Amino acid sequence: MNYRQRYDEYLALFNAQIAVCCDRFLPVGSRVCEAARYSLLAGGKRVRAVLCMAACELLGGRAQQAAQLACAVEMLHCYSLIHDDLPCMDNDTLRRGKPTAWVKYGYDMAVLAGDGLMIYAFETAAKALALGADPARTARSMHCLLYTSPSPRDPKTCR
Repeated sequence: MNYRQRYDEYLALFNAQIAVCCDRFLPVGSRVCEAARYSLLAGGKRVRAVLCMAACELLGGRAQQAAQLACAVEMLHCYSLIHDDLPCMDNDTLRRGKPTAWVKYGYDMAVLAGDGLMIYAFETAAKALALGADPARTARSMHCLLYTSPSPRDPKTCR
């Protein structure tokens, strides 16, 4: 199987799981959830999600085992993009050729959508336990979500 085919398989697995996560955490009918969905489902390469699933396979697991965590990673990334686009930060009005969340939904809704995605990222990662994920690995994964780079205070971060 070539790279493109494998990437597309990971992407299909991720897209199915992110739809489940959106239904669970971002119900239709809420303006804040609508803004979060708008940003989260806006597309993109999903490199982080694909790398998450590929790393799981590289370490002897199955991509399906990491799909939930891949959603958490994308939610956390999306939160950072929403907040980064705000007028008080980079003041971006377009992302991937579409109006940014704050332009489309207003500053207040964008802040709340980003905040919600940050919280739901950790809940999504924690819910991997309900899907049979190993508790120790899930805890380490959540730790890595919190601390994405090694900290001088904690030399064991994300190892």
